[in-house]
Amino acid sequence: MNLLLDVGNSYLKWCSYEGLRKGEIFREAYGADIGGRLDRCWQNIEQPASVWISSVAGEKVDAEVSRWVRRNWLIESEFVVSRRAQAGVVNGYRQPEQLGVDRWMALLAGRAISHQPCLIVDCGTATTIDAMDAEGRHLGGLIIPGLAMMRESLLGGTAILEFEDAESIDFVATDTASAILSGGINATRSLINEMRDRLSKKLDQPVLSLLTGGAAGQLLDGVMLPKQHEPNLVLNGVAIVAGMRDNA
Repeated sequence: MNLLLDVGNSYLKWCSYEGLRKGEIFREAYGADIGGRLDRCWQNIEQPASVWISSVAGEKVDAEVSRWVRRNWLIESEFVVSRRAQAGVVNGYRQPEQLGVDRWMALLAGRAISHQPCLIVDCGTATTIDAMDAEGRHLGGLIIPGLAMMRESLLGGTAILEFEDAESIDFVATDTASAILSGGINATRSLINEMRDRLSKKLDQPVLSLLTGGAAGQLLDGVMLPKQHEPNLVLNGVAIVAGMRDNA
């Protein structure tokens, strides 16, 4: 069994190769004690042959995960990294290693899904939007605060008091919770659609929007067609890299 792991800023997601194909994905929030969280979540996982990790959590978390894997399974973790070119995708950054590895994994997975021009939209703690043409060239991207971060910045930087989250929204809202949620959702949707239109005009081709990440479901309805919700793009990218190594 090969274990695939996506370590984000707030959540862990993991699965096996087989689990990824079946949609058997596990997700867990983590805090300061990530080792204790792994003790609780992974105590019944069978011994994997390898552990492949995409992580944007920083050196401290990476070291704790590696230490847990080494102590419990006696193997070394394999951390994927952003490269200049891989799996049919060419990195658009002048310094390829500066592109977040989660964005790189999502680009690899997006290329495997479609060879038409696309936007890769990862809706997590931050929302990242990356453009890729039909030849697999990464054209660059944008980073904005995620929906939760937008809300927290308003609560932290204004006199607005804490309140219950809105359960649903209209385009214009009649209470503060809904107004904040609607503002964040519609601002993000508008940016995605603006980027899609600009890229389509630049390339003179239709552009597919691929949405992933925890907040993708909140944004999907207002994003222009063609679009797809692909909740496990990062893990799919990790699987592509792991598969390339296994088949080398």
